[in-house]
Amino acid sequence: NTHFKAEPMSAVQYDIYEAGGLFNYGKRISKG
Repeated sequence: NTHFKAEPMSAVQYDIYEAGGLFNYGKRISKG
């Protein structure tokens, strides 16, 4: 997908990245 190569961090990619980070953060918190 050349679009993502042209833009290192597109708005959509950033949303997915941020959502994934928050998800992992929540899992870590819930584990204690």
